Amino acid sequence: MKILIVNQVFYPDVSATAQYLTDLALKLSDQNHDVTVLTARRGYAAPWPLFCKQETYRGVHIKRIWPFQLQKNHRIIRFFQSSCLNLAFALKLLLLPTPDHILSLTSPPMIGWFCSIFSRLKKMKFIYWLMDINPDEAIEAGWIRKGSIQARALSHVLNATLRRSHRIICLDRYMEKQVLAKGADHGVIKVIPPWSHDEDLETIPHERNPFRRDNHLEGKFVVMYAGNHSVCHPLDTLLDAAISLSDEKSIKFAFAGGGERAKDVSECIEKYNLNNVIQLPYQTREDLKYLLSAADLHVAVMGDSFVGIVHPCKIYGILAIGRPFVYIGPEESHITQIMRDHQVGYEVRHGQATELAEIIKAAMRLSESEKESIMQSEKAAAKKFSQQILCGQLADVITGE
Repeated sequence: MKILIVNQVFYPDVSATAQYLTDLALKLSDQNHDVTVLTARRGYAAPWPLFCKQETYRGVHIKRIWPFQLQKNHRIIRFFQSSCLNLAFALKLLLLPTPDHILSLTSPPMIGWFCSIFSRLKKMKFIYWLMDINPDEAIEAGWIRKGSIQARALSHVLNATLRRSHRIICLDRYMEKQVLAKGADHGVIKVIPPWSHDEDLETIPHERNPFRRDNHLEGKFVVMYAGNHSVCHPLDTLLDAAISLSDEKSIKFAFAGGGERAKDVSECIEKYNLNNVIQLPYQTREDLKYLLSAADLHVAVMGDSFVGIVHPCKIYGILAIGRPFVYIGPEESHITQIMRDHQVGYEVRHGQATELAEIIKAAMRLSESEKESIMQSEKAAAKKFSQQILCGQLADVITGE
């Protein structure tokens, strides 16, 4: 069948959403479906390079729009740019041949609404893959005032989009609960978590890991936060622990990725003259195994008010690598559900920097046999979230009648 997928980012962008969508598109193409992806010409985190306007990647037809880019350091400019991008997508949709099914993700925020209208006009089936829930995220982040005209209007848009959806893909049961509260039909919802990128991940021993060597991490106990530095994943507790352990020469904190709160890390380094913290950019998918394997203790973070609104997809790569991890966040979340189902990980609440520092010290004392036991438990848990299983399930939902 002919399947049209619409999202702001796709291959070769390295953001998480782009990688998951690329996996799905390739899976559908491998099943002999005619897959077209409508996406933007610029990456999510950086305006350069400018991607090709049109290309075919491993059987997937990619059409890219909107080379326009402004500085994103002002909220009004970001809103204007997002509105223009939505309009550009909407106009392009009208010019494309009619597919059998159309799948939309959630970036830019209004694109699902446009796709749902397009599906009604063209009498096709619309699948909505929720990577986050907006305007809820924007309200909790303080970008939009709760109860404002803008918040009410965007909530109306989301609810209308959910009602028009033939299928709604939620990433966890907490997100499903949020969607049901907005009036979505329970019968159209499928809960399918994201997956670990199995084909690209393997556990690299420290002595054979070039990432540790190139970043001067040899002989260090590395505490790593890898992923999006957003307001949804507050890093204050982790940074406070780094400050308290700044005299521990054997401990190194590594922050890899980018986002709005990356400046919090750089400002903290400068303010406290921290020599035990390094900042690194997003890594390519090919280098992900080296990045994740370089850690001795991973950190996963979830903001208290963002459970069910955003999804902590970084946990799957951590489980697949098998390194110990500590979770900073509320007691009830998708991550704590995994932890309790599989007896893995440490946890602290936000603000418990002293307790976190003690966990880091305890992880340093783990014996080799204890580390091996943790690795086996985490890799067993990771099998539930394998790409082969979950990507296949999602492809079946997309193509199902």
